[in-house]
Amino acid sequence: MSFNVLVESDPSKEEQHWEVQLWHNLHDPLKWENLDFKTAEPRLSLSQTELASKLRRQWFTTTLQGNPSSPRPVSFTVKFRAHCRDNWKWVQTQSGTRDGRLLYQENEIKRQDLKYYINDIDSNLNVKQEQSDTPDTAIWSVTAPAKPAKGEESGFTEYSLGLPTSYTRWFSLVRLWSPWLAPRHGIEPPLAEKDGVMYSFLREDGLHVVTLAISGLEDILTTFKAEQDKLVILARNDREEEGTTRVVVAVGKSFDAANAAAMYYARKLISSFHAVSPEMEEIIRSLDKKGENGDIRASWVQSWVDGMSYCTWNGLGQALTEEKISGALESLKREDIKGWFDSLFLLHSTNSEKS
Repeated sequence: MSFNVLVESDPSKEEQHWEVQLWHNLHDPLKWENLDFKTAEPRLSLSQTELASKLRRQWFTTTLQGNPSSPRPVSFTVKFRAHCRDNWKWVQTQSGTRDGRLLYQENEIKRQDLKYYINDIDSNLNVKQEQSDTPDTAIWSVTAPAKPAKGEESGFTEYSLGLPTSYTRWFSLVRLWSPWLAPRHGIEPPLAEKDGVMYSFLREDGLHVVTLAISGLEDILTTFKAEQDKLVILARNDREEEGTTRVVVAVGKSFDAANAAAMYYARKLISSFHAVSPEMEEIIRSLDKKGENGDIRASWVQSWVDGMSYCTWNGLGQALTEEKISGALESLKREDIKGWFDSLFLLHSTNSEKS
Protein backbone atom coordinates (compact mmCIF):
# COMPACT_ATOMS: atom_id res chain seq x y z
CA MET A 1 0.00 0.00 0.00
CA SER A 2 1.53 3.31 -1.14
CA PHE A 3 1.09 6.55 0.78
CA ASN A 4 1.78 10.03 -0.57
CA VAL A 5 1.96 13.23 1.47
CA LEU A 6 2.08 16.81 0.21
CA VAL A 7 3.59 19.42 2.56
CA GLU A 8 2.83 23.06 1.74
CA SER A 9 4.83 25.76 3.51
CA ASP A 10 5.38 29.52 3.40
CA PRO A 11 8.07 30.34 0.78
CA SER A 12 9.01 33.58 2.58
CA LYS A 13 10.48 31.56 5.44
CA GLU A 14 13.85 29.85 5.40
CA GLU A 15 13.66 26.52 3.59
CA GLN A 16 12.79 23.80 6.07
CA HIS A 17 13.95 20.18 6.14
CA TRP A 18 10.64 18.41 6.61
CA GLU A 19 10.42 14.95 8.12
CA VAL A 20 7.30 12.83 7.72
CA GLN A 21 6.49 9.47 9.33
CA LEU A 22 3.66 6.97 8.93
CA TRP A 23 2.47 5.33 12.15
CA HIS A 24 0.59 2.04 11.86
CA ASN A 25 -0.35 -1.18 13.68
CA LEU A 26 -0.04 -3.59 10.75
CA HIS A 27 1.87 -6.30 12.62
CA ASP A 28 0.21 -6.01 16.04
CA PRO A 29 -3.10 -4.23 16.82
CA LEU A 30 -1.70 -3.19 20.22
CA LYS A 31 1.73 -2.08 19.01
CA TRP A 32 2.24 0.92 16.75
CA GLU A 33 5.31 1.26 14.51
CA ASN A 34 6.74 4.12 12.47
CA LEU A 35 7.73 4.14 8.81
CA ASP A 36 9.75 7.02 7.32
CA PHE A 37 8.63 8.86 4.19
CA LYS A 38 11.12 9.73 1.46
CA THR A 39 11.09 12.81 -0.75
CA ALA A 40 9.43 12.25 -4.12
CA GLU A 41 9.10 13.95 -7.49
CA PRO A 42 6.37 16.62 -7.80
CA ARG A 43 2.93 15.18 -8.51
CA LEU A 44 -0.49 16.55 -9.44
CA SER A 45 -1.36 19.53 -7.27
CA LEU A 46 -4.15 18.95 -4.78
CA SER A 47 -4.68 22.67 -4.08
CA GLN A 48 -6.38 24.89 -6.62
CA THR A 49 -6.70 28.22 -4.80
CA GLU A 50 -4.65 31.26 -5.75
CA LEU A 51 -3.12 31.33 -2.29
CA ALA A 52 -2.01 27.71 -2.57
CA SER A 53 -0.28 28.43 -5.87
CA LYS A 54 2.20 30.66 -3.98
CA LEU A 55 3.13 28.02 -1.45
CA ARG A 56 6.27 25.90 -1.44
CA ARG A 57 5.39 22.26 -2.08
CA GLN A 58 7.27 19.10 -1.14
CA TRP A 59 6.09 15.58 -1.88
CA PHE A 60 6.86 12.50 0.24
CA THR A 61 6.09 8.84 -0.36
CA THR A 62 6.36 5.47 1.38
CA THR A 63 5.04 1.94 0.98
CA LEU A 64 3.52 -0.26 3.69
CA GLN A 65 4.46 -3.85 2.86
CA GLY A 66 2.58 -7.03 3.75
CA ASN A 67 -0.80 -7.96 5.23
CA PRO A 68 -1.99 -8.36 8.82
CA SER A 69 -1.52 -11.83 10.30
CA SER A 70 -5.29 -12.20 10.74
CA PRO A 71 -8.21 -10.50 8.93
CA ARG A 72 -8.65 -7.18 10.73
CA PRO A 73 -8.54 -3.44 10.05
CA VAL A 74 -5.16 -1.71 10.15
CA SER A 75 -5.09 1.80 11.62
CA PHE A 76 -2.64 4.48 10.54
CA THR A 77 -1.87 8.17 10.95
CA VAL A 78 0.84 10.65 9.94
CA LYS A 79 3.14 12.91 11.95
CA PHE A 80 5.55 15.56 10.69
CA ARG A 81 8.00 18.27 11.72
CA ALA A 82 9.93 21.03 9.97
CA HIS A 83 13.29 20.28 11.61
CA CYS A 84 14.87 17.50 13.61
CA ARG A 85 15.02 19.82 16.64
CA ASP A 86 11.24 20.46 16.52
CA ASN A 87 8.57 18.44 18.23
CA TRP A 88 6.53 16.10 16.10
CA LYS A 89 3.04 17.25 15.07
CA TRP A 90 0.23 14.76 14.51
CA VAL A 91 -2.26 15.16 11.68
CA GLN A 92 -5.06 14.20 14.05
CA THR A 93 -4.33 17.05 16.50
CA GLN A 94 -3.60 19.61 13.76
CA SER A 95 -6.70 19.02 11.62
CA GLY A 96 -9.04 16.87 13.72
CA THR A 97 -8.80 14.04 11.19
CA ARG A 98 -9.42 10.61 12.68
CA ASP A 99 -6.94 7.76 12.22
CA GLY A 100 -7.21 6.14 8.81
CA ARG A 101 -8.19 2.48 8.43
CA LEU A 102 -7.12 -0.10 5.88
CA LEU A 103 -9.49 -3.00 5.23
CA TYR A 104 -8.00 -6.15 3.72
CA GLN A 105 -10.34 -8.35 1.67
CA GLU A 106 -9.89 -12.05 1.04
CA ASN A 107 -9.84 -13.32 -2.53
CA GLU A 108 -13.30 -14.85 -2.35
CA ILE A 109 -16.42 -14.68 -0.21
CA LYS A 110 -16.51 -17.68 2.09
CA ARG A 111 -19.72 -19.69 2.20
CA GLN A 112 -21.39 -18.61 5.44
CA ASP A 113 -24.87 -18.52 6.95
CA LEU A 114 -26.61 -15.16 7.26
CA LYS A 115 -26.01 -15.39 11.03
CA TYR A 116 -22.33 -14.84 10.32
CA TYR A 117 -23.15 -11.32 9.08
CA ILE A 118 -26.15 -10.46 11.30
CA ASN A 119 -26.60 -11.38 14.99
CA ASP A 120 -29.85 -12.03 16.88
CA ILE A 121 -32.10 -12.76 13.90
CA ASP A 122 -35.73 -13.26 14.97
CA SER A 123 -36.59 -16.98 14.98
CA ASN A 124 -39.93 -16.16 13.29
CA LEU A 125 -38.13 -14.98 10.16
CA ASN A 126 -37.77 -17.45 7.31
CA VAL A 127 -34.23 -17.11 5.90
CA LYS A 128 -33.34 -18.81 2.61
CA GLN A 129 -30.17 -18.52 0.54
CA GLU A 130 -30.94 -17.65 -3.08
CA GLN A 131 -29.10 -17.81 -6.38
CA SER A 132 -27.43 -14.48 -7.12
CA ASP A 133 -27.35 -12.96 -10.62
CA THR A 134 -24.26 -10.90 -9.74
CA PRO A 135 -20.78 -12.51 -9.68
CA ASP A 136 -18.91 -12.79 -6.36
CA THR A 137 -21.94 -12.09 -4.19
CA ALA A 138 -24.13 -14.06 -1.78
CA ILE A 139 -27.82 -13.37 -1.29
CA TRP A 140 -30.63 -14.37 1.09
CA SER A 141 -34.38 -13.81 1.09
CA VAL A 142 -36.00 -13.05 4.44
CA THR A 143 -39.79 -13.45 4.76
CA ALA A 144 -42.38 -13.47 7.54
CA PRO A 145 -46.19 -13.21 7.98
CA ALA A 146 -47.74 -9.72 7.97
CA LYS A 147 -50.88 -9.17 10.03
CA PRO A 148 -54.02 -8.27 8.02
CA ALA A 149 -55.75 -4.89 8.08
CA LYS A 150 -58.92 -4.40 10.09
CA GLY A 151 -61.38 -2.26 8.16
CA GLU A 152 -59.68 1.03 7.33
CA GLU A 153 -56.81 0.39 9.76
CA SER A 154 -53.68 -1.22 8.34
CA GLY A 155 -52.12 -4.22 10.02
CA PHE A 156 -48.65 -3.62 11.48
CA THR A 157 -46.05 -6.31 12.28
CA GLU A 158 -42.48 -6.03 13.57
CA TYR A 159 -39.57 -8.47 13.48
CA SER A 160 -36.00 -8.01 14.65
CA LEU A 161 -33.59 -8.56 11.75
CA GLY A 162 -30.74 -8.19 14.22
CA LEU A 163 -27.43 -6.40 14.57
CA PRO A 164 -24.92 -6.48 11.68
CA THR A 165 -21.59 -7.80 12.93
CA SER A 166 -18.13 -6.22 12.73
CA TYR A 167 -19.17 -3.16 10.73
CA THR A 168 -17.19 0.08 10.57
CA ARG A 169 -19.56 2.32 8.58
CA TRP A 170 -23.21 2.35 7.56
CA PHE A 171 -25.33 4.03 4.89
CA SER A 172 -29.10 4.19 4.55
CA LEU A 173 -31.88 5.58 2.35
CA VAL A 174 -34.65 6.76 4.65
CA ARG A 175 -38.19 8.00 4.14
CA LEU A 176 -37.71 11.66 4.99
CA TRP A 177 -41.47 12.13 4.68
CA SER A 178 -44.25 10.75 2.52
CA PRO A 179 -42.93 11.38 -1.06
CA TRP A 180 -39.21 11.80 -0.29
CA LEU A 181 -36.17 9.56 0.18
CA ALA A 182 -32.96 10.93 1.76
CA PRO A 183 -29.46 9.56 2.52
CA ARG A 184 -28.09 8.96 6.02
CA HIS A 185 -24.66 7.61 7.00
CA GLY A 186 -22.47 7.12 10.03
CA ILE A 187 -19.37 5.46 11.45
CA GLU A 188 -20.98 3.80 14.46
CA PRO A 189 -24.36 3.52 16.23
CA PRO A 190 -26.90 4.98 16.47
CA LEU A 191 -28.38 4.14 13.07
CA ALA A 192 -30.74 6.41 11.12
CA GLU A 193 -33.43 8.23 13.08
CA LYS A 194 -36.10 7.61 10.41
CA ASP A 195 -37.49 4.48 8.77
CA GLY A 196 -35.27 3.26 5.94
CA VAL A 197 -35.86 1.30 2.75
CA MET A 198 -32.21 0.24 2.38
CA TYR A 199 -29.18 -0.18 4.65
CA SER A 200 -25.58 -0.93 3.71
CA PHE A 201 -22.82 -1.91 6.16
CA LEU A 202 -19.08 -1.92 5.49
CA ARG A 203 -17.50 -4.72 7.52
CA GLU A 204 -14.02 -4.92 9.00
CA ASP A 205 -13.16 -7.69 6.53
CA GLY A 206 -13.92 -5.30 3.64
CA LEU A 207 -17.21 -6.91 2.65
CA HIS A 208 -20.42 -4.94 2.15
CA VAL A 209 -23.78 -6.13 3.54
CA VAL A 210 -26.83 -4.58 1.84
CA THR A 211 -30.36 -5.03 3.20
CA LEU A 212 -33.26 -4.01 0.95
CA ALA A 213 -36.91 -3.84 2.02
CA ILE A 214 -39.28 -4.92 -0.76
CA SER A 215 -42.63 -3.12 -0.94
CA GLY A 216 -45.59 -3.04 -3.30
CA LEU A 217 -46.31 -6.77 -3.36
CA GLU A 218 -49.74 -7.77 -2.03
CA ASP A 219 -50.28 -4.18 -0.79
CA ILE A 220 -47.54 -4.50 1.84
CA LEU A 221 -45.10 -1.73 2.72
CA THR A 222 -41.84 -2.93 4.32
CA THR A 223 -39.29 -0.61 5.94
CA PHE A 224 -36.47 -0.76 8.51
CA LYS A 225 -36.34 1.09 11.79
CA ALA A 226 -33.52 1.22 14.32
CA GLU A 227 -34.14 0.11 17.90
CA GLN A 228 -31.28 -0.25 20.38
CA ASP A 229 -28.77 -0.35 17.50
CA LYS A 230 -30.64 -3.26 15.87
CA LEU A 231 -32.48 -3.32 12.56
CA VAL A 232 -36.20 -3.99 12.96
CA ILE A 233 -38.41 -4.97 10.01
CA LEU A 234 -41.66 -3.00 10.04
CA ALA A 235 -44.45 -4.33 7.79
CA ARG A 236 -47.71 -2.52 7.00
CA ASN A 237 -50.42 -4.65 5.38
CA ASP A 238 -53.30 -2.81 3.65
CA ARG A 239 -55.24 -5.99 2.78
CA GLU A 240 -57.75 -7.69 5.05
CA GLU A 241 -55.95 -11.02 4.78
CA GLU A 242 -52.57 -12.08 6.09
CA GLY A 243 -49.70 -11.32 3.74
CA THR A 244 -45.92 -11.72 3.59
CA THR A 245 -43.28 -9.11 4.33
CA ARG A 246 -40.08 -9.49 2.30
CA VAL A 247 -36.48 -8.38 2.73
CA VAL A 248 -33.39 -9.28 0.71
CA VAL A 249 -29.85 -9.33 2.13
CA ALA A 250 -26.81 -9.36 -0.17
CA VAL A 251 -23.06 -9.56 0.55
CA GLY A 252 -20.36 -8.47 -1.89
CA LYS A 253 -16.81 -7.15 -2.17
CA SER A 254 -18.13 -3.70 -3.11
CA PHE A 255 -21.29 -1.74 -2.42
CA ASP A 256 -22.07 -1.66 -6.14
CA ALA A 257 -21.92 -5.46 -6.43
CA ALA A 258 -23.97 -6.14 -3.30
CA ASN A 259 -26.53 -3.47 -4.19
CA ALA A 260 -26.85 -4.80 -7.75
CA ALA A 261 -27.43 -8.33 -6.43
CA ALA A 262 -30.20 -7.08 -4.13
CA MET A 263 -31.81 -4.99 -6.89
CA TYR A 264 -31.71 -7.80 -9.47
CA TYR A 265 -33.32 -10.20 -7.02
CA ALA A 266 -36.01 -7.64 -6.11
CA ARG A 267 -36.74 -6.99 -9.79
CA LYS A 268 -37.02 -10.69 -10.50
CA LEU A 269 -39.29 -11.20 -7.50
CA ILE A 270 -41.59 -8.30 -8.39
CA SER A 271 -41.80 -9.41 -12.02
CA SER A 272 -42.99 -12.85 -10.94
CA PHE A 273 -46.01 -11.26 -9.21
CA HIS A 274 -47.24 -9.34 -12.23
CA ALA A 275 -49.13 -11.10 -15.00
CA VAL A 276 -47.81 -10.53 -18.52
CA SER A 277 -50.34 -8.93 -20.88
CA PRO A 278 -51.20 -10.67 -24.22
CA GLU A 279 -49.46 -7.83 -26.07
CA MET A 280 -46.26 -8.35 -24.08
CA GLU A 281 -46.43 -12.12 -24.60
CA GLU A 282 -46.59 -11.50 -28.35
CA ILE A 283 -43.55 -9.22 -28.19
CA ILE A 284 -41.62 -11.83 -26.18
CA ARG A 285 -42.51 -14.56 -28.70
CA SER A 286 -41.36 -12.38 -31.59
CA LEU A 287 -38.08 -11.63 -29.82
CA ASP A 288 -37.57 -15.35 -29.15
CA LYS A 289 -38.00 -16.09 -32.87
CA LYS A 290 -35.52 -13.39 -33.80
CA GLY A 291 -33.15 -14.80 -31.23
CA GLU A 292 -33.33 -18.23 -32.84
CA ASN A 293 -32.36 -16.64 -36.17
CA GLY A 294 -29.45 -14.80 -34.60
CA ASP A 295 -31.01 -11.39 -35.29
CA ILE A 296 -31.30 -10.43 -31.64
CA ARG A 297 -29.90 -11.61 -28.36
CA ALA A 298 -30.71 -10.90 -24.73
CA SER A 299 -28.21 -8.95 -22.67
CA TRP A 300 -28.07 -7.08 -19.38
CA VAL A 301 -28.26 -3.36 -20.13
CA GLN A 302 -28.03 -0.87 -17.31
CA SER A 303 -30.82 1.68 -17.58
CA TRP A 304 -33.41 3.43 -15.44
CA VAL A 305 -35.17 0.11 -14.78
CA ASP A 306 -32.22 -0.86 -12.55
CA GLY A 307 -32.88 2.12 -10.31
CA MET A 308 -35.20 2.51 -7.37
CA SER A 309 -38.94 3.09 -7.69
CA TYR A 310 -41.34 4.67 -5.23
CA CYS A 311 -44.96 3.64 -4.63
CA THR A 312 -47.12 6.73 -4.11
CA TRP A 313 -49.97 4.60 -2.72
CA ASN A 314 -47.88 3.38 0.18
CA GLY A 315 -45.92 6.64 0.34
CA LEU A 316 -48.94 8.95 0.62
CA GLY A 317 -51.08 6.57 2.66
CA GLN A 318 -54.43 4.87 2.37
CA ALA A 319 -56.50 8.03 2.69
CA LEU A 320 -55.42 9.27 -0.74
CA THR A 321 -56.88 12.66 -1.72
CA GLU A 322 -56.45 15.13 -4.55
CA GLU A 323 -54.81 17.55 -2.12
CA LYS A 324 -52.13 14.98 -1.17
CA ILE A 325 -51.33 14.23 -4.81
CA SER A 326 -51.26 17.92 -5.68
CA GLY A 327 -48.99 18.70 -2.71
CA ALA A 328 -46.50 15.97 -3.67
CA LEU A 329 -46.40 17.12 -7.32
CA GLU A 330 -45.98 20.76 -6.31
CA SER A 331 -43.11 19.75 -4.00
CA LEU A 332 -41.34 17.85 -6.80
CA LYS A 333 -41.79 20.78 -9.19
CA ARG A 334 -40.38 23.29 -6.67
CA GLU A 335 -37.24 21.16 -6.34
CA ASP A 336 -36.95 20.97 -10.16
CA ILE A 337 -37.08 17.18 -10.10
CA LYS A 338 -38.18 15.99 -13.53
CA GLY A 339 -39.58 12.65 -14.64
CA TRP A 340 -42.68 10.92 -15.89
CA PHE A 341 -44.79 12.89 -13.41
CA ASP A 342 -44.24 16.10 -15.46
CA SER A 343 -47.08 15.09 -17.74
CA LEU A 344 -49.18 14.14 -14.73
CA PHE A 345 -48.56 17.56 -13.19
CA LEU A 346 -49.53 19.25 -16.49
CA LEU A 347 -52.70 17.16 -16.65
CA HIS A 348 -53.52 18.01 -13.02
CA SER A 349 -52.95 21.73 -13.65
CA THR A 350 -55.13 21.66 -16.76
CA ASN A 351 -57.96 19.91 -14.95
CA SER A 352 -57.71 22.38 -12.06
CA GLU A 353 -58.03 25.31 -14.48
CA LYS A 354 -61.09 23.74 -16.12
CA SER A 355 -62.77 23.16 -12.81
